Amino acid sequence: MKAGMRVGCILSNIVLVFIGNCVFVDDAFGSQRSLPVKTGQLFVIDDFDNKVTQNDMGFNYFAGNMGAAETIEETTSLTLTNEPEGCEGCEGGSLCISYDFTGQDSDVFAGFFASLFGLTDTLVSLDGSGQEPIQSTWFPGYYLDTQDLFRDSNSFMDMTIEQLCFDCRNESAEAITLKVELKDEMGFDVFTRITLEPNAQTWNTMTFDLPSAFSLSVAGEGDPDGFDWNRVSLLSLIIERTNIGDWISNPDSGVILIDNILLKDLDGEYPDLNSEEMVDANSGYLLADYYDAFLEYVRRTSMLYFLDFSSTDADTGGIVQDRSTFADLMTVGGVGFQLSAYCIAAERGDLSREEAAQRTLDVLRVLFNHPQGPDRVGMIGYQGFFYHFLGINGLRKQNFDFENTLDVDESTNTVELSTIDTALAMAGVVTVGQYFNRSSEVEMEIASLAEAIYARVDWNFMFDTNTNQFYLGWKPNENRVDCGNFGRFLINDSSNLGQYSSKQVGDREVSATIDYYTDEGLLIALLAMGSPEPDHRVGREGWDGMIRESGGDSFVKTYPGAMFTYTFASLWLDTLALGTDTHPTIPVDFFYNTQQAADATYNYVIENPRGMVTWSDENTIHWGLSAAEDPFDQYFAFAAPTAALANPIGYSLGCSRVFEAEDQNDGDQIMMRSHASNERTVLLKLDKSYTTPISVPESAVYEIVVQYSNDNDNSKSGEHVVISLGGISLGSFDADDTGDGGFGWNNFVTSEAIVTERLASGSYGLTLTISGGDDYGLEVDMIEIRPRVEDRALADGTVTIYGAASAIQYLPTESLNALWSAAHAGTLHPRFGFADAFNLEISDALQAGTDSLRTTGAWINFNGFAIDQGPMLMAIDNYLYGSLVPKLFMSHDQIRQSLETLFPNWDSE
Repeated sequence: MKAGMRVGCILSNIVLVFIGNCVFVDDAFGSQRSLPVKTGQLFVIDDFDNKVTQNDMGFNYFAGNMGAAETIEETTSLTLTNEPEGCEGCEGGSLCISYDFTGQDSDVFAGFFASLFGLTDTLVSLDGSGQEPIQSTWFPGYYLDTQDLFRDSNSFMDMTIEQLCFDCRNESAEAITLKVELKDEMGFDVFTRITLEPNAQTWNTMTFDLPSAFSLSVAGEGDPDGFDWNRVSLLSLIIERTNIGDWISNPDSGVILIDNILLKDLDGEYPDLNSEEMVDANSGYLLADYYDAFLEYVRRTSMLYFLDFSSTDADTGGIVQDRSTFADLMTVGGVGFQLSAYCIAAERGDLSREEAAQRTLDVLRVLFNHPQGPDRVGMIGYQGFFYHFLGINGLRKQNFDFENTLDVDESTNTVELSTIDTALAMAGVVTVGQYFNRSSEVEMEIASLAEAIYARVDWNFMFDTNTNQFYLGWKPNENRVDCGNFGRFLINDSSNLGQYSSKQVGDREVSATIDYYTDEGLLIALLAMGSPEPDHRVGREGWDGMIRESGGDSFVKTYPGAMFTYTFASLWLDTLALGTDTHPTIPVDFFYNTQQAADATYNYVIENPRGMVTWSDENTIHWGLSAAEDPFDQYFAFAAPTAALANPIGYSLGCSRVFEAEDQNDGDQIMMRSHASNERTVLLKLDKSYTTPISVPESAVYEIVVQYSNDNDNSKSGEHVVISLGGISLGSFDADDTGDGGFGWNNFVTSEAIVTERLASGSYGLTLTISGGDDYGLEVDMIEIRPRVEDRALADGTVTIYGAASAIQYLPTESLNALWSAAHAGTLHPRFGFADAFNLEISDALQAGTDSLRTTGAWINFNGFAIDQGPMLMAIDNYLYGSLVPKLFMSHDQIRQSLETLFPNWDSE
């Protein structure tokens, strides 16, 4: 057994026992103990403590959208206050609701609403027109069931909600009557009212018993009996100007604070993770007797994601959402985790086998039956591959341009046909095809469809024979933005129906491929070798073609170094059993290699060279460095530099943008120059300023260059050009003569680069101010703003929980301790499982120029992600129960034969 493996990690003697209404793990021989239980549980909808950006103000911990409830726009202002006093538990943020009815009709209202489960509606485009839709699309099936809180899960049955609570404070000079309203999915309302007395120093905790406190209803003409407590969609806190029938009259303006909106189950039994009996008094970590029960609890809460956030639209077949807050964004990569999770759910009792099979079949039917082709709209994929993201119709996600967004056309940010995401999906497809093998009609159809979907993928279409590497993706012919080295598609395919992913190297456009080893690359190459359709196979040259490089250390590294790049393959492959492969130059034992990468990440955090508050102190070590959103909404592959080939400073994901000077002409003279781009320039005379709006698509450090021509009087120095952005000077350059003898006006040069601080995405005004030089002025051709390479550190204190959990078979004790520490850092939501990521001091992650609501303190991202919860539950299941999914995946005939070729020491019997 490899070093670091826990002896006896495959527990064949685990049985499931019910304590109250919850399933926990016990051991038939008594070596493992059940989790202690408690009666009652709080479920926080939002406490406003984790709001860092304005975007955070739009979502709550139940993945619901929230915002102003008002009859007239701009009546209500919702802001965040971070220093409320006098409320125990209100430390951190609170919601400030201010309103002003001055000049409005008597029947207006203001306030706040929160969806109680997922996104209720949003603007969605399906036609590919690029135009903003006229009205929003409603999403059915997203509701809170107060009578069965965990809904579809067999693991947490019949949990009920008895109370709704929140803290509030009236900072106005007069009393305010607040209407507390609930609406069910069909729009039926129930409500009650409370009076908040004017006292700016006093917090009041409001508690409402369900359903008895909500005794009024407009929809029911006063009778609340028609309300569906199994399908509660919205909570609203409303301030009415007047309500003559109910004798309500509120002051014309006022301010109230709201905090700690939560639900209470008063009598259900839940794991008590704060019980001292489970904790080692010396280390503060979980006692070994409770390891398996705790891990099983984590696994089951992670499973909930694939029950809660499978799309409710029939056209998607229930394909899982990319994230919990985006009901209109389905993830193809997440399908691989979703389908594998359904096998686990059936095996562990989270779902009945019949229900798991039906959910699986619904997904497979969409993957197989939805149209494929080169058209940019109305397709799920092409050549057997699938688009990265799908919309609510189960077809390629269509973006549109928001009318009120300046200088950026969002509709040109198009979705690619994705090699990586297709491979992840195929791993799940193969798995379910092997698991559902019984003689029922449903399971026979699953097996048939799974094989057909896998066989249809023509891996040769995405294979670059010049490099023996797979393209990252492909896009059809369309109007789009191609920018940066992570978003370019400029190499035509052989049929001229679209373009492959590309990157710029010097003055050449070359293929952008999965060039360095990653676990995703291993899965792609293996699946390509094992295709059921011989004509669609790519031989082992795809496996051998990925670069294997150690960076001088003892193990082969991935370029980004994030933990997911080392752990994804072992979710479907038993790397311990496989041993070392037969690579012609650098054979690798991938179990040992991943263990070394995990160890390098762990030790980097222990040493804490950057002094991150989050990472470690006397009793906690948070070491899951992997891909996540940071506190300022930027997605990044966080990593320990010791596990990465990338420069420790990192890299930028920003996009280059070119702006033609004449397109923003404001009365300046246009000159016709044959060598200029678009054959036109703008002539700027002495002491003239020129301003153009520019758009920054992604947060990054940028550099700005100006292409110009100048025929300067040799008796004078050249024009001096100052560049400023948003009124702030960035730097300057001297525009020297670009030619002699009167030919300088048609020769163009590029200025030296002026570097910005980190810019948040958005629109800015860029100004050129000309001084000095001669009377002829300066001609400006175009302005380019481009990301500066290697501008961001690989780690900034942001930690993922799944990053450590996915490595549990490699560093079991360290992984489990990280989970335990994260749970006690407040990141384990009792309804939705572990959060995506957290940072205990966001100033570590703050970049210059970032727009935020606050710049210090802790932060947790409670959004759920399919690519977080899936790896976490699969890795834990593999560890606890003996690798169900890898055994299934590796049993596929062609996959097995390919593995035998690559790993001849593997005993496939």
